[in-house]
Amino acid sequence: MRRFLALAVSLVFLFSAGTLIAEELDTGSKSVKLLSVKGRKGTLEFTVKVSDLKKYVDEMLETVKKEAQDPKLKGEKKKMAERRINLYQEKKDNLEKKPVYALAIGGTMNSWNPAESLMKKVDSDTWKLKLEDVRLGDFIYKFVVYHKDPLAKDFDPKSDMTWIEDPFNPNRQPDGFDGYNSVLDLSKFKKED
Repeated sequence: MRRFLALAVSLVFLFSAGTLIAEELDTGSKSVKLLSVKGRKGTLEFTVKVSDLKKYVDEMLETVKKEAQDPKLKGEKKKMAERRINLYQEKKDNLEKKPVYALAIGGTMNSWNPAESLMKKVDSDTWKLKLEDVRLGDFIYKFVVYHKDPLAKDFDPKSDMTWIEDPFNPNRQPDGFDGYNSVLDLSKFKKED
């Protein structure tokens, strides 16, 4: 009986320890999983669906339209609200009218050069990317939809790319272009060597 009790206690401890680790590795976004941690670096896996990006942009357009109707908005704040409407309308138009050639991630980990972090197409709607040796600090990023081959001679970064923050990450900061960047605080996952 004592062996059984000791085994049961051990299993409960292992299960609860496993659950604790799973909670600790929760990044705060269902688009991003922290797969492993080694010291001050980790392996992240990103998963995004084009349909989720479209839905998010539609919702953001409606949100910024409502914000712009606030009678208290005056001057520069009113102009910024109107620019946000134009920005999200452009994103919506791009996603509805242009093809999806590829998806990528641009952010602090690649000096905002999404060509370094192209995602792999899993099915007609889903794209994935695994990034290894990511520094566990503030991780600032956006998803990038390429509407054309970035190596094409007539590729135009302004019209052939659409930058969209993570629809499932509520942690955002202004990007300086009337939109937002997504932010993950990964510093809490660092392990001392």
